Amino acid sequence: MTDKPVISNPKLEFDARNIAGVPEQDWDSTVTWPDTAGDIGGPFDAAGGGGERRFEEFGVGGSRPQVRLRGGSGAVPAREDRFSFDSSPFISTDFTFFVVVSAIDITSGHMPIIGSNAGETSPRQVQLFVKDDGAIVFNRSTEPYEIESAAGVIVEGGLYVITIRSDVNDWILRVNGVEVGATASAGQIIGWINPRLFQVSDQTTGGIGTTFGRDKAASWISGYSSAASDADVIDMEGFLAARFAVPGVSSPVALKPTISGPEIEYDVNTLSALDDGDDVSPWTDTSGQGNDAIAIQNPEYDAGGWLKDGVPNVRFTLPNGEAQFTDPGVAAEDEITCFWVFRLQDMSATNALMGGNNFADRTQIECFVRANGAIVVSFGTNEGPTLAVESAAGEILINTSYVISFTHSSTDGKILRKKILDVEGAQIGAEASATLNLIFWGGPNFCNIVNVVRPQFVKYMWFSVYFTLASIEQIIQMEEFLAETFLFQDPTQPFPRDILPEQVTSLATPGAIKRRTNSGLIQIRSITAIGWSWRESFGLLRVTEAEHMELMAFVKKVWHSGESFKIRHQNQPGSGLSPNGLGTASIMVVGAGQVGNEVLTDGWPADTANAVVVGDVISIAGEVAVYMVTATADSDGAGEVTIKVNPPLRSSPANNAIVKTTDVDFIGTIMGRSRFEPTGAPTSYGSYQIRVEEALL
Repeated sequence: MTDKPVISNPKLEFDARNIAGVPEQDWDSTVTWPDTAGDIGGPFDAAGGGGERRFEEFGVGGSRPQVRLRGGSGAVPAREDRFSFDSSPFISTDFTFFVVVSAIDITSGHMPIIGSNAGETSPRQVQLFVKDDGAIVFNRSTEPYEIESAAGVIVEGGLYVITIRSDVNDWILRVNGVEVGATASAGQIIGWINPRLFQVSDQTTGGIGTTFGRDKAASWISGYSSAASDADVIDMEGFLAARFAVPGVSSPVALKPTISGPEIEYDVNTLSALDDGDDVSPWTDTSGQGNDAIAIQNPEYDAGGWLKDGVPNVRFTLPNGEAQFTDPGVAAEDEITCFWVFRLQDMSATNALMGGNNFADRTQIECFVRANGAIVVSFGTNEGPTLAVESAAGEILINTSYVISFTHSSTDGKILRKKILDVEGAQIGAEASATLNLIFWGGPNFCNIVNVVRPQFVKYMWFSVYFTLASIEQIIQMEEFLAETFLFQDPTQPFPRDILPEQVTSLATPGAIKRRTNSGLIQIRSITAIGWSWRESFGLLRVTEAEHMELMAFVKKVWHSGESFKIRHQNQPGSGLSPNGLGTASIMVVGAGQVGNEVLTDGWPADTANAVVVGDVISIAGEVAVYMVTATADSDGAGEVTIKVNPPLRSSPANNAIVKTTDVDFIGTIMGRSRFEPTGAPTSYGSYQIRVEEALL
């Protein structure tokens, strides 16, 4: 997974991509590094620390943007390059920092990363630095060091994602996805004067003293006044590794948790031996209980290419929409946990996901989605609305894959949760009074409720049942496992970005058609069917470099075949650059049927200035088009923002459709490219250009 996780209390975020306007290798002592964390009390721009910093995009770091800093009397030229920032958000609180840094030179004088220009007694200031033997230290001015890795963890010339985290229980230090040091209950810092990036004042006995180090380059530094969860740490490391091409770091697929009392488990990945369109019977139960699902109306296996959604599934449609399985032995069950993974292709009427053939209440687990997008789980047709748990309308949208979790207990009643792509799972319904037990499960069925409610078009990937109450930690882990197994399979190929363009034009759309009539009046007709376009130009591409050849081969392939691909505009806030607005996750459309040049959204921090900023781009779930924000807007007391956009909405988004405000991908195709590029014999091509245009399907 390479999407940036949402970590609470962001306080600073320095991304080298956001100073790309500084000419490469142009030393500038006045350059600041803008903070894009969006903290209400900020921004705390990194500036004024002294020395001369330069932006560098094609230097030692290859094609990654970075800020290069040198220091010490032995540097050539001699400098003391560093940044200052505001440290107050990190005092007397938990904190987490992430850094992407190139260790250009550590043996000539160590490599400071985070620190101060003055020594202080413990427990003050955060110190993160690399010693000349390659050991990395995370400390609070304490002697001996609280965390010091083994020597050789950092190698000169290497590129690293470094994580430090402090909470009331422990401190951890990670390098490229591996924990290299930890200590229990190190505690919080109580002060931090004159904070610096790339300067450390280490006053411990035999320490490295006050140093600026020698040669280093940073692409990213971010800090949070919270202790990020283990899962968020792993995801952030994977995100940064993908963004800045750090080798050897990945965000692993979440592990499936062990939940006691498994009774049913149907996984579409067990059907891979079938061919597309084959009947599915049986769908083998992998829980070990032998409750195989036997087809009644010939549900079909979909290998993933059908309707081009890329995810294998079992299609339940009218009339091919029913499969029976054995009663898993329900006996007045007090505690039940269920998980569904599915996608609806037709919501013209109610879709049955799970049911049975008994009309009495508390005799089956029923799950269905109404035509208005509300999802309902009950223990029987006659249980009634007061004992069923039901979400609000619009929680389920057509052509969108979901992980749904459901729990029941005699103490908490029924609870319903939902997880979708890129968004953490959240509760969408609860019925505390529904505490009566499930008596038995009469005639269990996929997609049939007492022969009355059937599916319209359901694509099933997973269903499992446990006769126990899973903990919230197990539920969240299971949601992550199922999401990464089934929801993150994206068939749209990404444009290779190991080599960044040297020049990128701004986004453009065709102008309106204008014609002067015989009477002298001007007729104007706007064009909405053609999307954004731009040009990219690349520097010398070497045939001896694998990344360069990958880029050229990809361009030739998609140009010849007319294929589309995902691509981010490298100089566009909200896409290749961080947005100038908040860039908040979990933003959703408020109300269906919206048209025109604006869309009402919610999920923003309340009463916040500049929630969206003119010039940023957004995308909306269910639509491939990208929209540009045309007016800066603040959020109101309810956390709502009306976003004005260009071009006009191509279709009316569904209620609760996800609005993406950062790392927005364009679905593009190549509409033009250079040919017969001049060579730099014998190994290079120059003047390589492409013209990208949105592929509006």
